[in-house]
Amino acid sequence: MSRSVVLLSSAIVGPAEFLEVVRALGGEPGAEPGGAPSGELERDEGRIWVHPYEPDTLPYGPPLLDAYARKLGAPPRSRVVVEFTSAAGSEWLVAEYVLAVADRWPVVVDDLGEQIVGMEEFQDRLSDRYGGFFVPDASYDAAPAAARRRRVTDVTLILPAAVDPGALKRLARSLGARMDPDEHTDALLQRGAGRVWLRLDEPGAAPVEPGKGDLHRRVLGDAPYNSVSLEVLDTGESQPLAAELIQAAAARWPVLIRGASGRVMTAQDVQDRVAAGTHPVLDR
Repeated sequence: MSRSVVLLSSAIVGPAEFLEVVRALGGEPGAEPGGAPSGELERDEGRIWVHPYEPDTLPYGPPLLDAYARKLGAPPRSRVVVEFTSAAGSEWLVAEYVLAVADRWPVVVDDLGEQIVGMEEFQDRLSDRYGGFFVPDASYDAAPAAARRRRVTDVTLILPAAVDPGALKRLARSLGARMDPDEHTDALLQRGAGRVWLRLDEPGAAPVEPGKGDLHRRVLGDAPYNSVSLEVLDTGESQPLAAELIQAAAARWPVLIRGASGRVMTAQDVQDRVAAGTHPVLDR
């Protein structure tokens, strides 16, 4: 089963340009059996199809065109339909495509409930929701905890005992993070489709992995250690965003990083993996 949303722009954007965005995200431009241009993007379990149309071929009456124009600030000229599967990862791929298109041209989204959504409102949906980005406000189920847990990698940033975990929260704020976005989270760092949630752990609660005591003492000094838990969303932009936070922390204090698999890395290890294009950056 698939669903679709429509993107409209006040710029004159041809099918080849809409499909170039697909290519830039790692997808494949192509054509449908009848020859109409189309593109496909697949990553992990997510899959979307992009169907662009020639500019100034909008099949809408004056009331709807006026509604689009009010959101865009100018009459709509171009459109592309994005079809996606019901798999959890597909909606994130659509969101990545929307953001990539919006980086190039003015755009609004006609969502699953035929609600016209501007980019500021769409960014708010990405910030406040863990899914359902294309569902109108009245239909959105705001019970997000389980959905978020299925889509994050747990990473722990380990600090010397002398470093207050609250200092990392202040550092995240200097990088643009939102403070205390919900009752379970101390900060949310976001950029595009990247999301990293921060939770300050109790002082001295950071465990030492078996066999890693020497590494901890060499980098951090003697135990106990403080820690901050990171939940890194499974989008392409999230791990580099977490790595940026880690590098900023490492410029101030000694740090170690423990991934979900238990692997313990130094800040240099993370920097080397970023430079080498290794994915995921923060785990095996």
